[in-house]
Amino acid sequence: LISDYASDSAYGKAAEAAAQAIAKYPRNAQLYLLKAQNERKAGQLDAAIQSLRKGLELDPKAPGANLLLAQMNVDTGKLDSAIASVKADVAADPTNKERDAQFLLGLGSNAYKAGVASKKPEDFQKAIKLLQGSDEINPSPQAKFFTAVSACQILAPSLQQGKSWKCPDVRAA
Repeated sequence: LISDYASDSAYGKAAEAAAQAIAKYPRNAQLYLLKAQNERKAGQLDAAIQSLRKGLELDPKAPGANLLLAQMNVDTGKLDSAIASVKADVAADPTNKERDAQFLLGLGSNAYKAGVASKKPEDFQKAIKLLQGSDEINPSPQAKFFTAVSACQILAPSLQQGKSWKCPDVRAA
């Protein structure tokens, strides 16, 4: 029933059906994951995060659950939680180390591109946080490069306006 609703793009109804199944089988982590996926598609990110966390409590090694939680945390602007979710995925299965680092590298690269387009230091700071998380999991030249370029971009507006570097600006970069 959950799959039928989801295939018909009735994600809210699919989440409701999953909630009914959870009432009958409260120890089934997969049902929580299905509920979370459908809540996310229905635009209910906070509810989806809660459902996913409950599912991870029941099965911390659920395949893909931590990365889905990380993506939802990025979508809601909770970068620290997103990075923690990716690190939890590595802790649950160390063979995912390279994949998880690439996941954060991709998010960091997208944040860098958004920063280039917007020229906002906040976007570059977001990129740096994600790229540093990637580099902590699995060091790579790409993560280091994008981190350094993002840091330079934070200072670029000051340099273009002929301002001298101020200690807080330099420290932030």
